[in-house]
Formats: sequence, structure tokens, C-alpha cells
Amino acid sequence: MATTPRAISLYRRILREHRRKLPYEMRMLGDKYVGEEFRRHRGEEEGGSFLPKFFAEWERYVSMLEQQTPQTGFGAPLEAS
Repeated sequence: MATTPRAISLYRRILREHRRKLPYEMRMLGDKYVGEEFRRHRGEEEGGSFLPKFFAEWERYVSMLEQQTPQTGFGAPLEAS
């Protein structure tokens, strides 16, 4: 992954949504976790099978944050399995 424009853009979007939507304590925890995850996978190869899944899951997460309003609360509803 190195520091591709896609990775940097996604990372910034996530931090921006944390700043807009999460309470301070959750934001601090979330920012730390996101930073660790992106750092941990910095050395992944672009053509590998892992990065598409990595980006897809973080895109899904940030899309969920972008759709949330104060009325809907935080997180996604849990489904019975």
C-alpha cells in the first residue's frame, strides 16, 4: 500500500468523519485504531489479494459514518444470526 493517494484519501476521510460524528472518547479510540491499522498494512503489495478487502471494509465503515445523523445514533444495528 505504501502511501498511495487512495490510502491517504481514505485515511483522511475516516479521521474527518470521526471528528464530525464521534464523541471525544470514541474519537480518540477510533483515531488510534485507524492509524495502527493503516500503519500495520503499509507494506502490503498493491497487486495482492489483501488490499482490495482492506479498502472495501474501510470504505464501508466510512460510508456508514457519513450516513449517520444524531437521530440514528452510532453504529449499525445488530442482526440476529
